[in-house]
Amino acid sequence: KRSSRAFIKRGLRSLALCLKIPLVASLGKSFSKEILFSYFLEVFRLHEEGNSLQNIKSSLLEFGFSISPFDLFDELGFDAFFSWLESKKEVDGQEKVLKHLKSIQKFNAKEKEKPLNASPSFEQILLSYQMGKDHHPKSLKNMELPDRISDRCVLSLVKAISELVELRVLSCFYEIDYLCVASCAFPDFWGGPLRYCETTGVGHIRDLFSSYEKSYGKRFEVPSILR
Repeated sequence: KRSSRAFIKRGLRSLALCLKIPLVASLGKSFSKEILFSYFLEVFRLHEEGNSLQNIKSSLLEFGFSISPFDLFDELGFDAFFSWLESKKEVDGQEKVLKHLKSIQKFNAKEKEKPLNASPSFEQILLSYQMGKDHHPKSLKNMELPDRISDRCVLSLVKAISELVELRVLSCFYEIDYLCVASCAFPDFWGGPLRYCETTGVGHIRDLFSSYEKSYGKRFEVPSILR
């Protein structure tokens, strides 16, 4: 039975990646939302800091994510993410990200009043927002290097996983990695965030956390799972 379940899961994962869509059914579990929303939060921090949609998207796809985070966001929308974000009262940069997203949402509401703009994708909304009078791409001056963008997003996933392991919400590492590949479009060839840490070296990942903590604060403190 165990081998049959593993075979079915591998098949579903391969199918999802071939079709370039996430296994949205798994998003119904609260812990998968916690991981996915932590990933979104770092993506939106990057955008709020001045990185363009194009820069973020190309960096993550180049790293190996099978789907852009902005396409994934279409599956959930503003309301679900706002609800989660508002429940995180002590999250670093929460207020800035919330204000930034509400500004985008307000811009989108005005765009919907125009013909042929009734239901744009989130990526289209962001592109229009960036090209607006007050958000021209030339104003996006704080561009991160692609490696730093992918590092920050991967580390945010590892941090979220570590917190759920500490709370004993998650315990099976294979299932955690599978969940991230299926729900967050994490690169299948890495096997998941935890396998990625193991493959590239836990010591190296700890060093990355320490380096980013100096630049961005306590949210990049080395998680207990890596100690």
